Amino acid sequence: MPIADARRPVSDLSCRRNKPLPRRMLATPNQSMLIHPSAVVPVLAAFLLAPLCAQDPASVPKTLPLAVDRPAPDVGLTEWLGKAKNKGPVGKVLRVGGGDLPGGIPEIGPELEKKIQDAIKGAGKALNAGRKQPGDLAQHHKKVVVVHVIDWAEPSTSTDLIELVRGVVKANEDRDLEAIGIMAAGERSETRAKDAGIDWPVALTQLHKSASPYLNPRKQARVFLIGRSGQLVWRGNPASDRAGFLKALTGAVNQLGAERIERDLGPDFDVALQHYYAEAMTKALAQAKRLKSSAKDDPRQAADAEHLTSWAKATELQWLRAMRAAAKRRRDFDDYVRNIDALVAAFPRTSGKEAKAHEKATSRKSNYGQRLKDERKLLALQLVRPPLFPAVKNKSNDRFAKRLNKFLGGKKLTDEAERRAQDLSDRYRTAY
Repeated sequence: MPIADARRPVSDLSCRRNKPLPRRMLATPNQSMLIHPSAVVPVLAAFLLAPLCAQDPASVPKTLPLAVDRPAPDVGLTEWLGKAKNKGPVGKVLRVGGGDLPGGIPEIGPELEKKIQDAIKGAGKALNAGRKQPGDLAQHHKKVVVVHVIDWAEPSTSTDLIELVRGVVKANEDRDLEAIGIMAAGERSETRAKDAGIDWPVALTQLHKSASPYLNPRKQARVFLIGRSGQLVWRGNPASDRAGFLKALTGAVNQLGAERIERDLGPDFDVALQHYYAEAMTKALAQAKRLKSSAKDDPRQAADAEHLTSWAKATELQWLRAMRAAAKRRRDFDDYVRNIDALVAAFPRTSGKEAKAHEKATSRKSNYGQRLKDERKLLALQLVRPPLFPAVKNKSNDRFAKRLNKFLGGKKLTDEAERRAQDLSDRYRTAY
């Protein structure tokens, strides 16, 4: 049973909610023998995280800093382009379209009736209808998010940036990437966004007065890249450092994603966090252990070390269970291989050995050996896939397309690997 199917996900056990854990989840090792198997993951996570829940909530900053290799703060804005303005029960009081009107209400003209019907049809499609704000980044966990600022005081730069983001989103639609825009509020904002063809969420604010951590006039950053683990990967202006942005994007989309750390750890944890977000968990755990042992008179540092250790172990557990679950589903063999590689790189002496043994045993089943070979070849291609392939045609992407076609020309190619490779090839062939 994968972690996502457990009664209470590991990510929901974050102490930031300041809620006590249920008693059934705080059982002793002997008592845990009586727990139903479906509750194993929550119980293990509870043991990992229980010491942290006794911390003083005031010790956790309300607003995280905007720094690379640190947890990325939420966008911090509430007004969004396209947000439904009519929150009332349109269509529930007035029964239109053949129904009788309540007594005392005059007949509705065709023009007004059309407006009401349009409102009813669009109510469920309105941006954020019944959902969290797009800027609440916890809902994007395991996805790559590109937050970008549009300042129409620089029309040429803004147009180029929108075109770049559109290309990035289109090229990586199969790799769980999303975009979030921030635009100056004004009467022309909606028209400009529509004319520019923006179809991703855009927050509206006064750029130079906004409290959003992504808006600081002194920092000429226009793009913020957030990784699958919820960390800030890169920030800057692609207009002056396009290569740096695309290089950071390539690394971000190829990661599997660790559990989210939503606590701002102390400055001594810079190296440990770099290892954690690079998915080198053994090194991160070693750093956390060292920092904990040296924190004799610093309870905050000891708590930070426990926090990092807990999430590293929760990540190991999640990857192991995801690996086993993916092995049972034919269409998820690419995820199976990715989880194995992540475990081998992150935990080479423990879970990495178990993962390699699992792959070896799996390869002996039926035609699984050929499937694994194909998935590994395709994964090797994905690791060097240009960040704008297959949405943009250029010489670099042409070279990659030839490598992809060579893979497709191989003998005895299994169905799923061929399907995904062919999809990429077809998308590039029809790119414009």
